[in-house]
Amino acid sequence: YALGFLDCKDISARCMLTIFQFFATKTDASVLRMLNGSPAERLLKPITDYIEAKGGRIHTRQGCK
Repeated sequence: YALGFLDCKDISARCMLTIFQFFATKTDASVLRMLNGSPAERLLKPITDYIEAKGGRIHTRQGCK
């Protein structure tokens, strides 16, 4: 299935995290036309802003269990 055709309730967060990790580690992601700007500004910042607006916190350099 293409990611665009799955409901949020039917897809694992792990899959999306893998995609986000790809964007975060590729410095040339915007050159590949995957984003219309830097991954930090166009992908990660909106996600961070949304989480923090809902009262969540982002902890970098922390593992997940």
